[in-house]
Amino acid sequence: MGRPERGYRGTTFKIKDMSYKSDFQKWKKVTLTNVFDNLSGISDRDLKVGDMVMYINGFGQKFGPFEILGFCIGAEKWGVYVFLDKENYWFPDNIDSVYLVSDYEKART
Repeated sequence: MGRPERGYRGTTFKIKDMSYKSDFQKWKKVTLTNVFDNLSGISDRDLKVGDMVMYINGFGQKFGPFEILGFCIGAEKWGVYVFLDKENYWFPDNIDSVYLVSDYEKART
């Protein structure tokens, strides 16, 4: 995964510097999922493709930073989801689990 930035509790994991953007673009063309480039009319969050975000899972573990590749509306669970530039780029995360890097850094200080 990546090595911890700090101790075990409150750990932030840094992710390898690999990009899956081109794989995502190919996948986006053949998938049945409607992928959006912006949130206009979908959500009031001020996020867009290209923004750098931190992902925080349900256990409070922080991962990232990741670049946003796209957005979708969940089919099985209602809500807005975000595709991130990571190894499982085809599996979106809930938009409420991501925070702009600038906002994340402000909260840490």
